[in-house]
Amino acid sequence: MREVNYNRRKIYTNYRASALRILKPESRIPTILLLYIIFSFLTFSSCSDTASNKPVAKNDSIPEALVKLNAKVADEPNNAENYYIRSKYFFDNKKQFEALADIAHAIKLQPENPLYHFMGGEYLFAIGKTRRCADAMLEAVRIKPDYTDAWHKLSELYIIGKDFDSAQWCFKQLETLDPTNPKTPFFKGEMYKDIKADTGHAVALFQKATELDGTYWQAWLQLGIIFSARNNPLCMQYFSNVLRNNKNNVEALYARGDFLRRTGKFSNAENDFKFVKQLDPGHYLANYNLGVIYFQQNKLPQALDEFTMTIEKKEGYAYAWYSRGLVYYQMGNKANAKNDLEKCIELDKEHFKNAEVLLKKL
Repeated sequence: MREVNYNRRKIYTNYRASALRILKPESRIPTILLLYIIFSFLTFSSCSDTASNKPVAKNDSIPEALVKLNAKVADEPNNAENYYIRSKYFFDNKKQFEALADIAHAIKLQPENPLYHFMGGEYLFAIGKTRRCADAMLEAVRIKPDYTDAWHKLSELYIIGKDFDSAQWCFKQLETLDPTNPKTPFFKGEMYKDIKADTGHAVALFQKATELDGTYWQAWLQLGIIFSARNNPLCMQYFSNVLRNNKNNVEALYARGDFLRRTGKFSNAENDFKFVKQLDPGHYLANYNLGVIYFQQNKLPQALDEFTMTIEKKEGYAYAWYSRGLVYYQMGNKANAKNDLEKCIELDKEHFKNAEVLLKKL
């Protein structure tokens, strides 16, 4: 088994560097494991009894699947697998705290099971505990050095923390362990795009990911977004590749609609934005862009409706107030135009000098 050097690795929480350094595995395991378990139980001690090893009385309000899981835990309180399985049930049902309490109990019973540390890290990541997530992932690769999923998660965490060197450290491990895994060039591409602002390297890495796996739609999506920003029509092919593998991908549909709108293909863009609204009713930018299309086509009542729905979904979106103010102005409703433009300036005076100019005309 390969030996991994863990020295001089930084951990980040909420995009800020922490002073904590990762020590050699043999010197840090007892402390991290103990803190991980104790902190989990302290943090989640207020969870319901269904997240403990206590028998749970049958209750008709509890789903049958959970009743069966509770019974297994009650029958075999020292079986770590039962806690692990129930933790997945809790997590899938948006009960992250109960999931964490169960996975912590599984770790207490089987501290050398890398899967339990990995899943605990995933649960911690879901509630924003990125530093503790990194600790859990490092424990997983300490136990199982070829655990590629844990290495990928670590690389993602370091990218979030904008730690280029530590992310590269993870990629070095991954390129040795599994050189044909498309996730590695994909995450590396995201690092170049987001941390280094180097879209040239990012494009090459995203393309490598698609060469390794033509169905890896996440890489096709990033290529589409980059080429769309360059106003390169090749983005349309990339978005099509995404939708071929993930036909209801909201981000690809919205990005394609945005490119179509910017290039004057209003009818096609309108179809994409309407589909986005259908898939994600809370997607306020789809409403806003539909409003822009209708305004550009002088369909003022339809534009007014879309901008109004945008404001209802995102009240603090200054662009919607400004755009609706323009619609009211075009329709001759000066009172409402004045109210909307004043609201726009209240939200973002710096970027809406035109609103001040228009107000003077009113």
